[in-house]
Amino acid sequence: MFMTTQLEAVIASNEATEPEYRIPTEGLVINGATIVRFKKMRERIKGDTYAAWVVLARRGPEEFDPYVVWNLIARPEGWSLDQGDYYKTLTDAEKKFHERTKWID
Repeated sequence: MFMTTQLEAVIASNEATEPEYRIPTEGLVINGATIVRFKKMRERIKGDTYAAWVVLARRGPEEFDPYVVWNLIARPEGWSLDQGDYYKTLTDAEKKFHERTKWID
């Protein structure tokens, strides 16, 4: 018997969903960076705004600053990244992630 995990269900749902309605997942690779953590900033309001998240991501080991905290926006044409802060250590990136998300419920 095959059991679908919650992550597999979200990924399957994302693949069948319009890009502006997609939800990021841990492990998703965007622009060569792997999402480590994310928190939703706002919901999509049709005809007004797109859904947006704060994401902490790990870039390749060859990158000068391998960790980044971005705003991730789900647009009709796909994911869009904005306002990146880049760090050498995961600890520093986690501090920035917490700073950016502390106001979110």
